[in-house]
Amino acid sequence: MTTRGSNDPRRIAPSPTFQVDRVLLDGLPVMVWFDDAAGRCVYVNQAANAYTGRSIQGQTGDGWLDAIHPSDRDGFRTTYRLAREAKQPFEAEFRLLRFDGEFRWVLERGNPIFSARGELVGYFGFSLDTTDRRGSDSVRREMEEQVRLLGLATRDWVWCWDARTERIIHNTAFAAALGEVPGPRAPTQAWWRERVHPADHARVSAAFVTALRDGREEIASEYRIRKRDGSYAHVEQRACFVRNTQGDVVRVLGAMRDVTLRQRVEEAHARFAKILESTSDFVGITTAGGLILYVNSAGHEMLGWPAEKTVAGVHIATMHPPWAAEIIFEEGIPAAIRDGTWTGETALLTNDLREVPVSQVIISHRNAEGDLEFISTIIRDISERKREEVARIEWANRYDAAIRASDQVLFDWNSATNEVTYGGDLTRLTGYTTDEISGGLEQFRSLLHRDDVAAFDDEIKRVIATRDPFHHSFRIVHREGREVHVQAKGYFFVDRLGQIGRMVGFLADVTLQRRAEAELARSQEGLEGRVVERTAELARARALLCEQPCRSHALS
Repeated sequence: MTTRGSNDPRRIAPSPTFQVDRVLLDGLPVMVWFDDAAGRCVYVNQAANAYTGRSIQGQTGDGWLDAIHPSDRDGFRTTYRLAREAKQPFEAEFRLLRFDGEFRWVLERGNPIFSARGELVGYFGFSLDTTDRRGSDSVRREMEEQVRLLGLATRDWVWCWDARTERIIHNTAFAAALGEVPGPRAPTQAWWRERVHPADHARVSAAFVTALRDGREEIASEYRIRKRDGSYAHVEQRACFVRNTQGDVVRVLGAMRDVTLRQRVEEAHARFAKILESTSDFVGITTAGGLILYVNSAGHEMLGWPAEKTVAGVHIATMHPPWAAEIIFEEGIPAAIRDGTWTGETALLTNDLREVPVSQVIISHRNAEGDLEFISTIIRDISERKREEVARIEWANRYDAAIRASDQVLFDWNSATNEVTYGGDLTRLTGYTTDEISGGLEQFRSLLHRDDVAAFDDEIKRVIATRDPFHHSFRIVHREGREVHVQAKGYFFVDRLGQIGRMVGFLADVTLQRRAEAELARSQEGLEGRVVERTAELARARALLCEQPCRSHALS
């Protein structure tokens, strides 16, 4: 601090040992004052006089009191008095009447001045208008409190934006997900634009602009925003606009909720619903008691229900004829609840009372606690299959009847698996049932008469090598121990690769024929013997006849 001669008119001399330059202090933009040991104001700079529009020079230390707001006077007086008594610095904040009649907040600080001997010779002080700062601090504190309270009440990413300073205050969840936002007066809007997904930016920005232009109080939007780890989160955001008396937005309070998981679930549900609606199978969902919650379009069509029919509250029993409903409720649902699933054949009852044979699966669904939540069912129309089965059974019955009428047994030998299947009365031929003789060609071979096994094997090898038809006769030993003569005829089928796939043919019981042939052979042999004997007898008789005339001639 510069010093001047004691007779300099610009010098302030509150005490013999303390002098300052008045010109320097009058040039300061803050309010400056000095008082002496008695508390009488000896100097107030031009900034203080201009601010209050009055001079307090020459007054005691409480000369400000008339300009201080009545509610703040006693507090200031006490602070000032106690500081002087203790010879300590003081600080006080109060409302001071400005020259234009407005009370403004002022922060005043005073520091004691001592002589070389340590005696108090006065106070030097300055005052600052803190109204604007207090407003900013108040707003900031209010914003912080709002964000803090919202952060406690929710797990959302809470934020508050001050339009005057572009300051953003946010909770810890916001920072953890998106990172720290730039400080006051920083380009916060640019920060946001850089993080919103490019495909969503134009839509969300346009919605904000529209809301601001229309004077709306709040806006809701969904978009994707890049998190601090580089991934994008689907967020659901609600923002409230705080406006001043002129309608200008001064603050925006918002909250983001990460709905990425929900979005994925909804997308999965949409895909699942699309699958359910595109499948040709009946898909339905019911309560544990059988009340219908959902039936897909294929189910409506299968039942003959109109597409607009409301199914909620309809009981599943109405979809089935009584006998099928009994199977479902007595067997199907209890088994599904117990085991998780049940599969069986039932029937649907259409809108025009027709029965449709179906294959049905019933599935029980439980929550994480293991409680039953709902039951689903998948139903497939098997009418065509049933018709084919009936036709196949009828054809098989006719074919089997024809085979039985022919007294033959059909065989089908799969050379790849060596399995043999039979049709016709196999038991009459062999004495064994189809199950008893199962086991392929080896099992049938075991029935052969031991004297015929080698020839049978040779014939099998021959037809495999030449692919000629199988034509062979052999004997099998009936279960009762008797021999049965069999005539076998078979033909090979070749697959696409030219390999022998299977042989199909017939086994005929020719025992009676063989017996008749044997009897005929024996009869022929006997007849031939008798013919030989008779011929011999005739020859002898002729010889005798020839001898008698000869003797008669000789006697004569």
